[in-house]
Amino acid sequence: MSAGKGEQMNEGIGGLHGRIDVLGEDELARLDNATLHILENVGVLFEEPAARESLKAKGAAVDGERVRFPPEMVRDGLAAAPAEVVLGGR
Repeated sequence: MSAGKGEQMNEGIGGLHGRIDVLGEDELARLDNATLHILENVGVLFEEPAARESLKAKGAAVDGERVRFPPEMVRDGLAAAPAEVVLGGR
């Protein structure tokens, strides 16, 4: 199997693994901006009080069960996250 434009294919143990770039840079930027807008202005409902308190202590705005995230909090969280996560290693 050959790799096409924006596609890197690597055969790994147990099957075929690869990466396909579906969105362009402009589309990724629009998605990023829209996501930050939603997290900051709409927020996410958290039923667990301890989770809301923890997020509030880290800078999120809490209104009842709704938690709104400032963009810098989202960016800091993403920067601290690992680049890869194995969900089902075999």
